[in-house]
Amino acid sequence: ADRRLAQRARAAGLTTVAVTLMPFHGHGYYTPEHEKARQAVNAFLRASRDFDAVIDAAELQRAPRQPEHLDPAYDSGDHLHGNDAAYRRLADAFPVDRLAAAPK
Repeated sequence: ADRRLAQRARAAGLTTVAVTLMPFHGHGYYTPEHEKARQAVNAFLRASRDFDAVIDAAELQRAPRQPEHLDPAYDSGDHLHGNDAAYRRLADAFPVDRLAAAPK
């Protein structure tokens, strides 16, 4: 992943938030290779110190026993995009207090 965008944003005084990629098994785009790439991107984001905050959408919205699947409660029906409940859950997880305290 390229850290330059986050670094440029911070240099400009902006707060940066990364969001992990949600699971999408069952969608036509899904392949084991795409899943491997998703896992790699998410691992990078979770470990990165380049962002002011990271929201772990993958963890928040995965199926409890099948982490490569969206939880049916959050699936819009296409196994790729979240429904209204999914986006509400992300909004609830948004670290507003932490962002207000982020260095400018």
